[in-house]
Amino acid sequence: MQTRSLQSLLWLLRLFTSISGSTRILEGNELLQTVEKSSFSLTCEYIYSHTNERLIPIFRKNGQELVGFETNVTFNNASASSSTVKLNILKSSIDISDGGIYTCISNDSTSNVTIMVLADNSKFDQSYSFIEDKDLMLECPVPSFLQPTVTWYRDGVSLNDDRIVLSNTQGKRDGSLQISPVKTSDRGHYTCSASWSIGRKSFTTLVRVREKLAPLWPFIGIVLEVLVLVLIIMFCKDNKKKTERKSS
Repeated sequence: MQTRSLQSLLWLLRLFTSISGSTRILEGNELLQTVEKSSFSLTCEYIYSHTNERLIPIFRKNGQELVGFETNVTFNNASASSSTVKLNILKSSIDISDGGIYTCISNDSTSNVTIMVLADNSKFDQSYSFIEDKDLMLECPVPSFLQPTVTWYRDGVSLNDDRIVLSNTQGKRDGSLQISPVKTSDRGHYTCSASWSIGRKSFTTLVRVREKLAPLWPFIGIVLEVLVLVLIIMFCKDNKKKTERKSS
């Protein structure tokens, strides 16, 4: 009975010592930005009290298990009373789906870092065209996982008009802009400035507004050309008849 109690005590002691430590991501608890198709790595360092057990922290992304990453673990007995383990994850070619919140989890503590992947689709098109008196709609292309707050500008000036409606979309506060109806005076460079707890990024695009009859101008031009051609043909025929009459 005493032996069993002693074993239980030793087990509890090992458990206590194994969860006594600190975890940190060496790159810092901050926003990391990278571009699509490049590589990135994260290293998590866990310092824990001396124990016979080697504790290995784990990485998760948005709370889910990591897939497609290379991992490397190193141990270092820093002193007689503490040890250090480092977990490194690496991906040689990332895409937009790799953006998210990466969390290093140990037995007693966690540390996280946000990875923002700037891919080709994380931007506005170079320009957008709208028809006068129709609706203008733009959505800020900042990744939604950042939960940002968005501010809109036209030609560097904050938007202030009764026709403007800002809406929350996909976790982005004021991430959608609508102007109804749009006028030709609404032409300009539109910027959405997205800010979140540890970062900020802006996206700009050119908005063109065409007059309502603009799509008809090519058709009207063709019709006018045909009419002019018909008039020329009729004039030539009439002039030819007059010449024949005179000669007869």
